[in-house]
Amino acid sequence: MRFTDQTRYALQVLTYCAERHPDLVQVSAIAAETGLTDYTIYKLLKIATKEGIIASTRGRGGGIRLARAPGAITVGSVIRLFEPRFRECQPATMMRTDMMREEGTLRHADRRLDSALGAGIRAVLDTYDTITLIDLAGGPGPGAAGSADNGSATNGPGANGPGAKGPGANAPSANGPEANGSGTSGPAIR
Repeated sequence: MRFTDQTRYALQVLTYCAERHPDLVQVSAIAAETGLTDYTIYKLLKIATKEGIIASTRGRGGGIRLARAPGAITVGSVIRLFEPRFRECQPATMMRTDMMREEGTLRHADRRLDSALGAGIRAVLDTYDTITLIDLAGGPGPGAAGSADNGSATNGPGANGPGAKGPGANAPSANGPEANGSGTSGPAIR
């Protein structure tokens, strides 16, 4: 299953906001950090603002922030927002022409196949529905109860970057693909 670049960019922008929640952030800062253009970010913000995920403040000292708590926004909800074909969780049936369905020329085996593919996609989205922006950001974030220094979690972004504190800071990470056997960095998702 592939997602569009737009969905990946949206998750990058929202994760950036989650890392700094509840503070306002400027689009130029997001662009500098993510490498996305201001234009791309504004396109994403138009959709996210309309859907109530992002709130914006205009004028001097303005910026954007998450309109909801980062723990309340799931990767699955963002995927459905930016990938309309997954809203119904039945992309296989959407590939069939309306005419085939109306004429009844869709074979029974094709309907069963569509149902099986839809069930698989629903299962994947159900998994994404368990992952929140806090998970992507690497922890509770600054200002959260029990948060240490800059809010970086041990496995989170920036845990080994500039400004890292403590023994082993800026040393090679044991969080690479070999560490958890999953082929990805960070904690394994089960």
